[in-house]
Amino acid sequence: MNIEKIFFLLRENDKITKEQLYECGADDKYIEDSIEYQILTPIGDDTYSVGNVEELVYYGRYLNDMKKYKAANSVFNCAYVNGYDNFIVNYQLFLNSLELKKRSHIFKHFDFVCNKFIEDGKEYDANYYLFILGSLYDLDDKYKDKFINLEVKDILIPGDDAITKNENMLRRNIFANSYFNASTMVDQRYTGISKKDMQFEDVVERELLIQWLIRKRNFNKSLVACFEANNMEEAKRILDIEDERRSLTITNQYILKIVNSYLTLHNTGIVPISKYNGDNIFDAINGNNYALALELEEKRIKEHGIDRETTLHMALMKFVSLIGPIKEDKNTKVDKVVVPKPVKEVKPIDFSLTEKEMQKLDSKLDKLYNGRMIFLLDPMPGEKRDLVREYIKNNGYDDVFAISIGIEPERRLVLRYKPKISEYVDLKSVLDDAKAFYASEDYELAADCYELALKIGRPRESTYGGYGMTLYRLGRVKEALDCLKVATIMSKTEGNGKIDFTDIILRIENPPERENRKPRVVVNESEFEDSHEDNDTIVNDIVALYSEGEIDLMEACKTLNLSEDDTNYIKLLYARDCYYLGDDAKGDKFFKQVEKCKDKSKRVKDLYKDIMVNKKYYHNRLDSDKKQLVIIKK
Repeated sequence: MNIEKIFFLLRENDKITKEQLYECGADDKYIEDSIEYQILTPIGDDTYSVGNVEELVYYGRYLNDMKKYKAANSVFNCAYVNGYDNFIVNYQLFLNSLELKKRSHIFKHFDFVCNKFIEDGKEYDANYYLFILGSLYDLDDKYKDKFINLEVKDILIPGDDAITKNENMLRRNIFANSYFNASTMVDQRYTGISKKDMQFEDVVERELLIQWLIRKRNFNKSLVACFEANNMEEAKRILDIEDERRSLTITNQYILKIVNSYLTLHNTGIVPISKYNGDNIFDAINGNNYALALELEEKRIKEHGIDRETTLHMALMKFVSLIGPIKEDKNTKVDKVVVPKPVKEVKPIDFSLTEKEMQKLDSKLDKLYNGRMIFLLDPMPGEKRDLVREYIKNNGYDDVFAISIGIEPERRLVLRYKPKISEYVDLKSVLDDAKAFYASEDYELAADCYELALKIGRPRESTYGGYGMTLYRLGRVKEALDCLKVATIMSKTEGNGKIDFTDIILRIENPPERENRKPRVVVNESEFEDSHEDNDTIVNDIVALYSEGEIDLMEACKTLNLSEDDTNYIKLLYARDCYYLGDDAKGDKFFKQVEKCKDKSKRVKDLYKDIMVNKKYYHNRLDSDKKQLVIIKK
């Protein structure tokens, strides 16, 4: 029986006939039982509508238990259409979206669930789920500020009974990102309990906790892999990302300090001065006494019988192993007594925003509200980035979102216009439309689609890249440069590095003189790959030379130092002009020259095919204004 289709028809038409039920494989017994259990409601002769919403939820859960997940989802969606304000329906769809990892749906239903918790006086539950979700996913502005300002007291349940104390102990461990302690408690809590014996809220929480634990485990694995490969730059990158999501444990915060010190030592050769000789590991790290910290960590591992190498121990080992060779190198070079220079008092750096900086920032923020989507700020220290974020927040720019990209000391802020969007937007569909409009050279519509995509969630580097190339085609060069730089930085520091607009950025920032024009360097981005000069630029330059009448077409191509492929493209355009004017002999001359070439690019092949099909009809299409002519101007 096709239950999925039955409830699809009910959802789409608000009713279903007995004949349609039979076509879906239902029999009279199924129809009778559905009426009895209020899954269907008779509304006329052999016609039925959706029954009781809560009964539909119970039926959907039964289908889930039978592992008929698609059918169950169809039932839940049908229940939602008829009970979008029903807490149980939203809670069930919240769980389903967690299991299917559909981010947009997660927050769509979480919004309702969260508000319902608050209405019922369970704000601690709303905050608890928000914290776990915030640790798993990038949050929209609506939740981000609240997530950042959450404290452990905000998620603790009031009460003194044993159950409450255990629950709060788990929540404290989760809030502190104590992966191993939380993992043990989750195992104890759910081991041996069947799904049928759980309250529905427990099922949702269990799914969230499992995802949280998996994410923390994968993070720890990635960090260990970085240390094993001695890739401290990558270790810093993933620690920085985790730090921005406020998901670092206290231990990992100190590991990040060790990694930063390691990179400073590696790049400068400056050994930090030890300032602490006590017996506390974290104080030793704060005092730059890494050798002592390593000794204390090894002592702790031995005393507690820890049978695995901790990430803190690995980080300390890497740092201490680096100090030895650098000290030896310095000692071998010393052949005379060096009188130490008096240490100058270093004044604390003032990171506050100057009046001029605030004016510039205001100007950029106003432009974001007046049509510009992003600004890429210059690299700045973390303290100053925090001040910029605070300035934006305190001055009423609620629709501007700031994220950090890159690696210190080149880390910088991206300011993005991100107003609240109340309706649901299918991001995949929007991006598909953007790419289709770009491919058809409808850049205005492509820009509209990319701008909508930039207003949703945290965009990927490919979205910034696509928008940047679109803006470039529209002649909005400054905005295009910011987008292309963001895409490249994100790809190199957070992605797989495949998206790289470095060459085209250099070309835009340093346009070649006409006499030194070279074929364009390949942009390594699969969706926007174009290994030649911008077509419009080439054509305009050819027209500028050829229309003067002093040189012929081939001399113009040679003067501009065009590649073979660019020259073939120009020949085809010129041949098409000849066909428009009825000069078939000259048109055939250039057309056949291109035909003989073996290696033709996609754009040349496409234009070649178009001319092949239409060359007999071009002359009849020439209007009185000769608008079709590209190169030959009369």
